[in-house]
Amino acid sequence: MGLVLKNGGSRSAALKWLALDASTPILGAVASLFIPLARSDLAMVLAAFAGFFLYIGASDLLPDSFQSHPRALTTVMTLLGAATLYALVWLAR
Repeated sequence: MGLVLKNGGSRSAALKWLALDASTPILGAVASLFIPLARSDLAMVLAAFAGFFLYIGASDLLPDSFQSHPRALTTVMTLLGAATLYALVWLAR
């Protein structure tokens, strides 16, 4: 909803996107019953979705937070979040 409203969309359009977004996990769970994925394919799909969400965070949400809250704490928390993700990935290897 935030992306639609921020870019000039109407509230009804945002609610339609929210309903679609809320229904996709159910549709995905049903689809997984009929479409088997090999582990390597699943890894590629998850990597693509992770990249998509990182792109949204880096291109839209992160600059907006720095513009709205230009404080040292915003920078510190961003770096702490990145370090936490790095540590979790390193521990998961």
